[in-house]
Amino acid sequence: MKVTLDMTIEEIVKADSRAADILADEGMNCVSCASASGESLKEAAEGHGVDPVMLLRKLNFRLNM
Repeated sequence: MKVTLDMTIEEIVKADSRAADILADEGMNCVSCASASGESLKEAAEGHGVDPVMLLRKLNFRLNM
């Protein structure tokens, strides 16, 4: 699975549940957030003060190991 910045948090977690733990490691408890279905990875990362590109790289690396 390849994660992109425009995917919603919900799409990412539905595709691979391990993503929830990776997001939580970054302080993003997105699974329980109402915005998860409409907020892109980029928007969510920026809203939590996380570099979206670094998070994208981390997700793609860890989910494709």
